[in-house]
Amino acid sequence: MMAAVAAKDSSRVVGLRVDRVSYERAVDRIIEAARSGDMLRVAAANVHVVMEARADPTLAMLLSEFELVVADGQPIRWMLDALRQRAPRLTERVYGPELMRRVCHAAADAGLAVYLFGATDHTLERLEQQLKTWRDDLIIAGRHAPGFGDELWASAQQDAERIRSSGAQLLLVGLGCPRQERWVGVHGQTLNIPCLAVGAAFDLWAGNKPMAPPWMQRAGLEWAFRLANEPRRTFRRYAWHNPRFIALALAQLLSRRG
Repeated sequence: MMAAVAAKDSSRVVGLRVDRVSYERAVDRIIEAARSGDMLRVAAANVHVVMEARADPTLAMLLSEFELVVADGQPIRWMLDALRQRAPRLTERVYGPELMRRVCHAAADAGLAVYLFGATDHTLERLEQQLKTWRDDLIIAGRHAPGFGDELWASAQQDAERIRSSGAQLLLVGLGCPRQERWVGVHGQTLNIPCLAVGAAFDLWAGNKPMAPPWMQRAGLEWAFRLANEPRRTFRRYAWHNPRFIALALAQLLSRRG
């Protein structure tokens, strides 16, 4: 089993441990684990993930055991820099969809087989087509849409066995937060391969949803773009999580300066 990132490379952001890593370092660790057949559970932490973990002690415990938690959201990256002002500044966040893209390129280079787990059959079909436009030599060991309700958990052990028997060396999980983090936290430890909870990457790369413009991503306004495009689905989440995160983050920073 690979050890988690050393404590000196991590900080707690509103209670959740987040690792100070770049895309390059994250991809290297994932590919190394895939080559070695090591368990490596990876989460992409944004404000939604952090606040869900704060509200749910079971989820928080599961995420604390992940071997790698990257700063997916700009506010998380900014907090990492604010909490470690003497450390070199992070020049980039590690955005789940972009991490997935880079991992797929690296997996193709290394001849590693990838499994797609989550979303719907239609989305997975479109996603696999997109992956092949990136690299037609990428090996897809299999794909499966398990559903999002009770059936996800009822079939979890059979799904894990399906993944094991496929010969996959790397698992991409797109079930939405916090389902994907729960699934990876519980069942990823039985697979002995890297398991990446990649946020909305499946829907974005499959073309089901638009991706925020780069300038909005850099400004930490991706939430506003999603709110404008999916107001009914996202309003309650952002109206509840964002103000509370800001308050808690400010309180954390002020307490360190007091």
